[in-house]
Amino acid sequence: MVLVIGVAPAAPGAFAQELLPELAAPAAQHKAAGETLDRQKLEALALAAKSYVSALDGVEKSATAKGEIDLVAAVVKEREAVASGALEPDLPDALKKAKLQMSRKTLLASIERINADFAKRKKVADAGYLRVLASLQPRAASNPELAKQLAAEKAAVLEACPAGNGRKKAKKGNAKNVVVNGDFEELADGKLKKWENTEQVTVLTEKGNTFVRFDAKPAKDGSCARLIIEQKDIEVPPNAERCMISVRMRTANAPPPVKVKGGEIRPSCWLNFFDDKGIELGRCAANWDGKNGSWREIQREGGIPAGTVCAVVSPSNGSSPGQIDFDDIEVTFK
Repeated sequence: MVLVIGVAPAAPGAFAQELLPELAAPAAQHKAAGETLDRQKLEALALAAKSYVSALDGVEKSATAKGEIDLVAAVVKEREAVASGALEPDLPDALKKAKLQMSRKTLLASIERINADFAKRKKVADAGYLRVLASLQPRAASNPELAKQLAAEKAAVLEACPAGNGRKKAKKGNAKNVVVNGDFEELADGKLKKWENTEQVTVLTEKGNTFVRFDAKPAKDGSCARLIIEQKDIEVPPNAERCMISVRMRTANAPPPVKVKGGEIRPSCWLNFFDDKGIELGRCAANWDGKNGSWREIQREGGIPAGTVCAVVSPSNGSSPGQIDFDDIEVTFK
């Protein structure tokens, strides 16, 4: 098994045009050094994952023999998370009985250590190249083309400094709430701005505060429609490695969460991650805590899969009956 973790691409300015002789050689050396570090990092991550994946294989083999299909599905999903670099901090509930906690904890610690180690190595390589560029700067005073190429190379290096999960690191982080109208105060003709499927909720105001309510009635067989509103095309900064979802929920007459095949019946606020081809890479969810009554703030932090470019935030009743209120939805990246 190969652990697939994205690596930082070569600096975008490098080799975009034919470099002058005095710059071509150090630029080639810097590119080769970066490629070597990327390859070594992937090898280190694959080696670190070997023990945990072996443990997962053992659990899957035993579960298959016993006909425990749900456990097999959970193992497959966990193995995919390891391969994509989107392993969540907490062990999924479906795997807790498999005694994987220690092996998984060891892997997470190894991934964090490897990412930090290779980030430092890449910084050293980048710093060395920047010193070379600085040493060539005096020649640029009488050579406009060299000055232009030096500036482009420097900008490219600074823009392409690697983040721990292989995504490009921007100059500044982003701790701003990326959800527009997450407090549901902005309306147009009585409808929520920036949200889709708003016919599935009722917009209410209470003591000057606006919020939305899902209110699905159970069918005769006890099942309930899944209601959801969405805000799409949320840009994920290229430097972001973690996400934080914060939402206020209030429920009345909602039954306790129920596990079903493929998930749970539970009100939640989902954040789904997509790549540049629209393929879903993973998700994170702030789940209702099962308590009816007053407003409660629910938070959840999770990892962002490598290759993510955008996200969709989706508060939903999770196929649960009862009155489900949502307000003050915030999503931040770091």
